[in-house]
Amino acid sequence: MSLPNLPEITPIEGLDAEQTALLLLASIASEEISIAHILNAEGEKIQAALGTLELPDGNILGPFVEDLPGLLDINTNINRTLRTLVKKEMLLQFKLEDTLDFIGTLPPGPTPEILCACQVQATLEDTTEVTINDTQVADADVTLDVNICPDCTPEGSEITLTVEALALPLVNFTAEEFTSIVCENDNLLTAEGTGTVTGLITGLVDFVITLDETEGTATIELTQNGDIVFVTTLDAVFNIEPCPEG
Repeated sequence: MSLPNLPEITPIEGLDAEQTALLLLASIASEEISIAHILNAEGEKIQAALGTLELPDGNILGPFVEDLPGLLDINTNINRTLRTLVKKEMLLQFKLEDTLDFIGTLPPGPTPEILCACQVQATLEDTTEVTINDTQVADADVTLDVNICPDCTPEGSEITLTVEALALPLVNFTAEEFTSIVCENDNLLTAEGTGTVTGLITGLVDFVITLDETEGTATIELTQNGDIVFVTTLDAVFNIEPCPEG
């Protein structure tokens, strides 16, 4: 049976609140590893007693106990060990809950700065197929207004999407927050964030929009609770303008 490998922690000085919380979580994990090794040892004890423990060389160790009283003694001994481990698990549960409560009091980290390498402003319209909640709708009228990085700053960026079929509104989406704007080779722009949607889909959603000037396509995907709830690709003409360096 191998022993757990624990990282060296020297020195424990000058830790901030987040580092302290991570250290507490690591200590809980280390104790759980130790408990797992103890459980494994108890299992091997039973195997050795019954003569079913196979050694690395292929030989069988034991049996060391051949009568019922001896087996009952081993069972009692293992039961006491397991009861002790259950008590330890309860303490670790309390420790974990307190650590999570402590993490909940930590202030949010700094919002990463979004850099704009390019910008695009366009109204894209197309009659195409869309997928809404795994249902395909052909010949939907899609209008996508994009205004990303006006004046080459993320402030003021906007995305709105409307989808209709047979003059009936199906989806209305508005971006609320941008978490990433990435531009590659001044002709491929990908923006991600969160927004709100109404219609056949309602509530808060995550969005990913990809504008490919070379291919002349705009793809928008909305996800809710990790599931894709809307996706479509438009054929459109637009210009992605590079931002001046510096």
